[in-house]
Amino acid sequence: MNSVVKTLLKARNSAFYSGNSALYSTARSDLRRGIKAAKVEYRRRVESYLEDNNPRRVWQGIQHLTNYKGKTSAANNADASLVEELNHFFARFEAPRPATSTSPVPCQPYSPAPLTLHDHQVRRALKSINPRKAAGPDGVLGNVLRACADQLAGVLTGIFNSSLCLAVVPSCLKAATIIPVPKKTAIKDLNDYRPVACPPDQHHGYLPCTAGFFGS
Repeated sequence: MNSVVKTLLKARNSAFYSGNSALYSTARSDLRRGIKAAKVEYRRRVESYLEDNNPRRVWQGIQHLTNYKGKTSAANNADASLVEELNHFFARFEAPRPATSTSPVPCQPYSPAPLTLHDHQVRRALKSINPRKAAGPDGVLGNVLRACADQLAGVLTGIFNSSLCLAVVPSCLKAATIIPVPKKTAIKDLNDYRPVACPPDQHHGYLPCTAGFFGS
């Protein structure tokens, strides 16, 4: 239902409550023609999505037409005990490394050239962020970073350059929200979940800028 159909629907209701039969008949005919035109327009729009090979928009249109609502995942209703079990299950690979007593190998002093990023590099990386990706632990959405890329480029450039100078990645860029995604429809054990990491979107802006320094 578009704005034109809504306007015609209000006009028909007003004509009905007014008691004027002629006005009501005219408004009802206009509403029928408006609904028919809206259906034709929507069909052409869906057909254009098919011609442009845009399956995402086609699926959204089908969901809207059929009033389809996806099933709520079992992970959304998980209690605290399940969350704790998943945390231990996914972290089982992080075993502490044993300390070695090997002596360091002597090497010649080496002073590499400083790595420096520029505003235009960070701005380009921010504008390339996918706005449909889920937000990380900071809750900042990708479309916000894209819209404010010009304002944030200078600030993030200073942070990224400080990180390169100190050879330390800020902990906030390494944090991530782990979302358990079911592999199967019926969940039997914890191995039926796939951990999907959602790092902050600033992380996606930091990696493309620094990848050029380490790529071969």
